[in-house]
Amino acid sequence: MRSPNRFIRNASRAIRQPTKGCMSTFPTGRRSDFLRWAQAHAPVWEANAGDIGLTVGQAEAFGIAVIKLANEALALEEARQAYLAAAVKTQASYRVATREASEAVRLIRAYGGAAKNPLTVYNAAQIAPPAAKSKAPPPSQPERLAAALGANDGSLTLTWKCSNPAGTSGTSYIVRRRLGPMAVATESGESSVAAAVRNAPSGTGAGHHAGSGPARPGDMRMPTRKAVGMAPGATSGESAFTILGIVGKKTFVDDDLPAGVESVEYTIQGQRADRRGAVSPILTVNFGTKAAGAMRAKMAGTGSAATLHAAVGPSMKANALVSRSRAGV
Repeated sequence: MRSPNRFIRNASRAIRQPTKGCMSTFPTGRRSDFLRWAQAHAPVWEANAGDIGLTVGQAEAFGIAVIKLANEALALEEARQAYLAAAVKTQASYRVATREASEAVRLIRAYGGAAKNPLTVYNAAQIAPPAAKSKAPPPSQPERLAAALGANDGSLTLTWKCSNPAGTSGTSYIVRRRLGPMAVATESGESSVAAAVRNAPSGTGAGHHAGSGPARPGDMRMPTRKAVGMAPGATSGESAFTILGIVGKKTFVDDDLPAGVESVEYTIQGQRADRRGAVSPILTVNFGTKAAGAMRAKMAGTGSAATLHAAVGPSMKANALVSRSRAGV
């Protein structure tokens, strides 16, 4: 059995579709299409009412309805155009009003900020007080410290990486240094520290701290005075880091290294206004001289990729050594 709804749909479709040999029925899609069809048929039906099965009154009623529809459709279009014009004007007025409101709120908040009781001003204006500004995060910890040995002046150029939080600016960097032992030359031409290391008892040579177990290959830590019996005339290194300077770039040139220093350590710390970030791992650079008197430098860097970049001159040679990072101070 066919569905009643399906029967109704089919019947409705048959009514709208023209029969064979007859003109099509009126359009039921767009209102403008129907209006044009009705305006074309109204005078025809009035003139031929008797011939098409209509009374004169029925034909005239249809004509009046078509005229009314045309008038209202015209009024609707005029209203639509007026709406579009009014929308453009309203949008322009909205932009002006929001600009004036923003300026007024700015002045009110400035006045309230300078008042003894800002909340009284904000309550009188019926606006919310400005939100408290959140502090920017501290600078990030510098990493990947490296040192480049100068070719002619013996200076060290430090570089580092530091990815600071987004939206922050004005970060400066505090460079600190700690000098290692100061050596004096022996009659053989080698430094007192090197001679002490060479003559040290087994198990306490370079790269080993007394009481720390067997030495490990590639360990560049300086031996202690107690372990090697440092020769007279040599001095122990500094116990604390001292500030060398504060720079705004991620590079610093240390051209004030004292002669005879066996090693030097550096740390970098970011600073912004009154906030400081974490101190970087320690970068250690060890110095020495070969038998021919040529200078060499070794670096214990901040990570497995740390390398000592040396510009080698006619009287300088560089030997790069990579070791694991030491903990920061």
